[in-house]
Amino acid sequence: MISVVVPAFFLVIFLSVDISQVRANANIMKVHHLSDELATLLQQQVGEELKAANNYLALAAYFGEEKVNRPGFAKFFKENAEEEFEHAQKIIDYLNKRGKALEPSNLHLEPPLQTKWKDGLHAMHYALEMEGRVTEKLNTIHNNGSKDGHLTNFLESEFLEEQVNSMRRLSGYVRNLHDMIQGGNPSRNSLAEYLFDLQLQKQKDEL
Repeated sequence: MISVVVPAFFLVIFLSVDISQVRANANIMKVHHLSDELATLLQQQVGEELKAANNYLALAAYFGEEKVNRPGFAKFFKENAEEEFEHAQKIIDYLNKRGKALEPSNLHLEPPLQTKWKDGLHAMHYALEMEGRVTEKLNTIHNNGSKDGHLTNFLESEFLEEQVNSMRRLSGYVRNLHDMIQGGNPSRNSLAEYLFDLQLQKQKDEL
């Protein structure tokens, strides 16, 4: 009788411990996984980064055209496009890490808003406004995810600081170009843009 009772006793202990472990693991996974709301916002941000990349590619293609011939602008915008693609991939990787798969229906992709620009100054304005929209979306995710420390750290270290720097750089370019062409005639404006383009060509391949 004892030989039957003792194993049964240990079986009860084993089962109770095993059930507790399952519950603990479930709680850990609950903390590890993103909420559905934050996952959706991040998936939409992937779409924002890809839209920005497509717009930068449109800018690069335009300034690379033979009749426009601004290789410095084309180079600058192409580098920005590559950066935006990298941002999209980082968010996808993060979603996977936090247990959420990418839902293509949340991307809301659109074609570039423009394919031609009046001049380099208008193009830089266009890029600055676009970066402002991307930054605003990132700040919204950061605010909504304020209770998720891992997410806010990810956004701050990988995106927000970089966005501030990018917008500061673009704002400086807009100001410099504006000052160079202010009050100038068309031929002078073209020369100013040409000189600015030369400076962009000499810059390192980084933002």
